[in-house]
Amino acid sequence: MLKEAPAGTWTGTNPRAGPLILLVDDNTAFIETLADRFEARGYRVITARDAIHAREAVRGHTVEVAVLDLTLPDTNGLELLSTIRARSPTTEVIILTGHGSVATAVKAMSRGAFSYVEKPCPFERLYVLVVRALARRSAKMEAAGPNDTLPWLAYEPASGHVTTSGPALGRLLADHLDRFSRLLPDPAERSRHLSALRLTGHAVSDVMRPDGRRLRVCSYGDESGARAIVLDVTAEHRHHAESDRLRRHFETLFENLPAGVAIINSDYVVTRANQAFARCYDLSPVEAIGRRCHDIIHGRATPCHSHGEVCPIKNSLATGATVRVLHRHRHADGVIRDIEATVAPLCDDSGTVVSFITILADFTAVKRTQAESEEKSRRLEELNRRLREQQEHQGRLAAELTRRNRELVQANTAKDEFLSTVSHELRTPLTAICESINLVADGTLGAVAERQARFLGLALGNTRRLGDTINNLLDASRLKAGRVECRPAPLDLAELTANVAAGFSAAARNKGIGIACHRAAESVPVFADPCQVRRAICNLVGNAVKFTDRGSVTLACRLRKDEALISVTDTGVGIPAEEQVKIFERFSQGREGRARPHGTGLGLPLARRLIELNGGRLWFESTEGTGSSFHLALPLDSPASRLAWLLGQRPPAPGRSWLLLIRADPGTGLSARLDDACRLAAEPRRTQDTPVTAVPGCHLTGSVSPVATQAVPLSPTLALLLTGNEEAACAACRRVREGIGGDDSTRPGLRLVPLSAGTDVADLLAALKEAPNA
Repeated sequence: MLKEAPAGTWTGTNPRAGPLILLVDDNTAFIETLADRFEARGYRVITARDAIHAREAVRGHTVEVAVLDLTLPDTNGLELLSTIRARSPTTEVIILTGHGSVATAVKAMSRGAFSYVEKPCPFERLYVLVVRALARRSAKMEAAGPNDTLPWLAYEPASGHVTTSGPALGRLLADHLDRFSRLLPDPAERSRHLSALRLTGHAVSDVMRPDGRRLRVCSYGDESGARAIVLDVTAEHRHHAESDRLRRHFETLFENLPAGVAIINSDYVVTRANQAFARCYDLSPVEAIGRRCHDIIHGRATPCHSHGEVCPIKNSLATGATVRVLHRHRHADGVIRDIEATVAPLCDDSGTVVSFITILADFTAVKRTQAESEEKSRRLEELNRRLREQQEHQGRLAAELTRRNRELVQANTAKDEFLSTVSHELRTPLTAICESINLVADGTLGAVAERQARFLGLALGNTRRLGDTINNLLDASRLKAGRVECRPAPLDLAELTANVAAGFSAAARNKGIGIACHRAAESVPVFADPCQVRRAICNLVGNAVKFTDRGSVTLACRLRKDEALISVTDTGVGIPAEEQVKIFERFSQGREGRARPHGTGLGLPLARRLIELNGGRLWFESTEGTGSSFHLALPLDSPASRLAWLLGQRPPAPGRSWLLLIRADPGTGLSARLDDACRLAAEPRRTQDTPVTAVPGCHLTGSVSPVATQAVPLSPTLALLLTGNEEAACAACRRVREGIGGDDSTRPGLRLVPLSAGTDVADLLAALKEAPNA
């Protein structure tokens, strides 16, 4: 209910000095707030909720200023204005409304209203209007006769002489005032007061009396004469001082709360934020202000309710009550946290909700601990059951494993001895045979007839072919066993291509076909094993010459973005479409009965494996009856490729490559799980026709050069080199994460770093040192 003071009752702190104000509005909260504010400043206040109570107040009291709402339950403010002016002509009226127009303002002023204000109106503005209304009423009453209620005086601004004053002023000051300087004794403040009066026609000054009271002097007039109202604002000053103290306490509490706190308006815009709130989202409080909360918290352009989620601000605005909601927020550190958002509405003087205070409490640790406790209890029961079974099973497996390991060691030793014997027993005499035929064929041992030279040439060619076959078999076995090592070095691929073409010129000439080499004008630098790259190119060119009966074979070497590209194109028989899918399989020989030269079927698989071992790729295009084009790509010599060799890996494939860095803190017991994760990442997968390959890296604490070890003084760390596009690399990263298991608190740090020709080694080592979750 509205509080309505009975006739003659004063609720302020100075019943003799306070003017009487009538406040009329049907909004209970608004009218009570205004009453409290005016009473705090030394005014007497009567409140009314409708026209009936307002008329009774005017009839029973000498109301000096009335503040009327335009819309009332039983009438409107303009009708009540006319009634008040008729019953109390000296009462000044201020119309206050939330739905105003120019026409309404004109009508109110024509009926005698002092002013017209629209809601929401700041209290200070309304207070100034009331003071001015009191001054105008005082001036009118002075012209009509003495006023015993208001403490007023009239004075001459030029001389400072007080010409007359009301009796209420004598009661307020307990002294007779004859000079204006006695009211404002400070010369500087008096000069400022009189200057403002001359410039604007009104002036306001506060003065401290010897008895400790604070008075406010409000002057209106011009140089010819002025009137002043003197109000006791001691209570108001004390109220402001207490408000300032409370505000400072609130500011200290607000800024130092460990919980995130923000003030958000009804448009979801952050108007205030403390350090804890801003720090959650890697911002400063200044950067958070002015942005919408759903943009800061969720990275969205629209509020939560637009995405089917509960929006606490929307619910609080609808109900006017405090709302608590548990959300999952992604913080600046990338970790998803369980946050309880408590939102409470904040109202203005009229009781309208204008803002919300939002408090964020982190419940992530509580929920995580609860979930972990339940999961550990369940696992403990299951482990106890499995432990006995595994102990028995492991005893049997240990015996079987010992036996099989012994057999595997024996078989591996026998295989190595056999390959060594084959290498020595076949290659050494074959070399001697080849050299002997050469001596006879070139005439060193005597003249050779034309027919003899032709047969010697056939023997020499087949001997060399046999040597190549033996080399291919041995190399294929080594590659399968993983015993082929790369010895990378700076290599000019253009020069190597030209040398290979020159080496096959005689073979091409003997078949009656041409061979050409188109190389780039500048060098094409790569960082790879020269012998292995040469071997791969020779296999491609040898196949092209072998399967081309007419036309030519063309070699081309050029730069393309961040890779070197070699193409070997022939005009031979081509490869049928049904055979192209298995062309890189070992011992693949094509269709049975097809008329073409034969071999071991190891040349292309060996070439592809050697190129991949050096971080490259090999592919082809072919049309049966037209010819084939084989393309070989290698990464250019760059910091990225050299870093790969530094880590004991092959260099990244041409195009986009990625380095997955995994950091495991000591004592976490994740070694076995990391090994499993590496094997998962290395599983054959295909994404958008781009193979994803992963090679387990070395432990950086022991196997890398001293420079790298000093640059990364960390716990054991693994590095996986992923080749392919970004989607494929991320898929491999997910498989690693799934293989490791656990959650963010126990999983080692993952960092997925792109590699390119311009990647700097120091930057990658710094990224490894940080290693946040990928």
